[in-house]
Amino acid sequence: TYSVIGPAGLISSPEALPAGQDDIGDEDESAEEPTVFLQVGVDTKAADRATESPCACTGDGTPTEDPNCKYNPSRSGCTWSPGCNWDGESHFGGWCSGASSCVYTSGETACLGAAGLGCHWVPAT
Repeated sequence: TYSVIGPAGLISSPEALPAGQDDIGDEDESAEEPTVFLQVGVDTKAADRATESPCACTGDGTPTEDPNCKYNPSRSGCTWSPGCNWDGESHFGGWCSGASSCVYTSGETACLGAAGLGCHWVPAT
């Protein structure tokens, strides 16, 4: 489909023109010709899908992993989220695993400091 914008306004498709009329406007021949805009369906996510890694964002794989990791669609967002990793990559150098409170810890020092709560550090690969 296409839209035509002219002095008389917007018409969504050529079928909406009155019979026998091939343009929009008044009878004044000096009026500007209508501008035609073609509307093409473009899949803006196709390029993103083509460059996506076959691996997605995941937690540490334990029952207490951060359940939100699997909903993170971007590599950058994933690797900057505590407890999440993208194919073993994390900007924190790893992630904290163990009790449910451990998976939200963003650094090795804090994770190891919570070892008494059952936390342990998993280095990124």
